[in-house]
Amino acid sequence: MSAHFAFGPQEDDAIIKHRLLTRTTTTRGEPPLKKLQKKFMSFATEIEKDADNTSDCERLYKAFLQEINTFELPLLKSKAVVDANIREKESFNELQVEIERQILQKSARMENKHSQGQWIEQALQLLDPCLPPVAGGGSFGNIHPETQ
Repeated sequence: MSAHFAFGPQEDDAIIKHRLLTRTTTTRGEPPLKKLQKKFMSFATEIEKDADNTSDCERLYKAFLQEINTFELPLLKSKAVVDANIREKESFNELQVEIERQILQKSARMENKHSQGQWIEQALQLLDPCLPPVAGGGSFGNIHPETQ
């Protein structure tokens, strides 16, 4: 049994990258990656200045770290969800294999019982030619020793 997916594994990376770049999580509607880039550029620009701006650099550094944490949290949550989905899919696949195995086993048993029933029916016909053929094409029908 094959699974059908809306997107293949090749398209997943492109879709995730697109969502990451365009997702808006702030009230201003600015994509998080763009916001992170702005914080980094502000920090890098301030460092490159020759002036004595340690307090500004420290403030921009903290803002940049805070933005990294804000950016990283949804990624970690997404990774946890993906990992959980992978585990669930593996569990489902194992369950599906077990169900298919049981179906095959039950089908084989049913076929065996059907063959045994046909053999018994033929043996009964040979032993007592006076018995009428069993109605229903191969089942034991209404043959009950107590009623005959």
